[in-house]
Amino acid sequence: MVSSHSAVVNRLLHKIKDILISEPVDVVENDEQAIYECSTWELVSPRADGLTKIGSANLMICNHMVIKALHDMKDPQPLQNAKIVFETILTQLEAERHIRRPPQEKRKGFKVVKND
Repeated sequence: MVSSHSAVVNRLLHKIKDILISEPVDVVENDEQAIYECSTWELVSPRADGLTKIGSANLMICNHMVIKALHDMKDPQPLQNAKIVFETILTQLEAERHIRRPPQEKRKGFKVVKND
């Protein structure tokens, strides 16, 4: 990651953490009557309401903040680099024990091997 991207990570890390730990908001598609929920991340510590859920809209807002920050600094590939920067921020928040992959999400990566 280039140093300008590190600056974006440092500048946005706490803002993104605050958005993710705030009240979860999901994206609702009225035409298709669909609710998009985030199943890949959850909070390590529950909020006052006892929930660890992170809203899909919360994640979308955070991702948009990264894209906008890269665009504002004239990054030549803001959409492609936003993925790298956003993943870096999520990894940092995971390392700091603010967010984690839910147990059911981790289990998807396990493969049962039989020895006959």
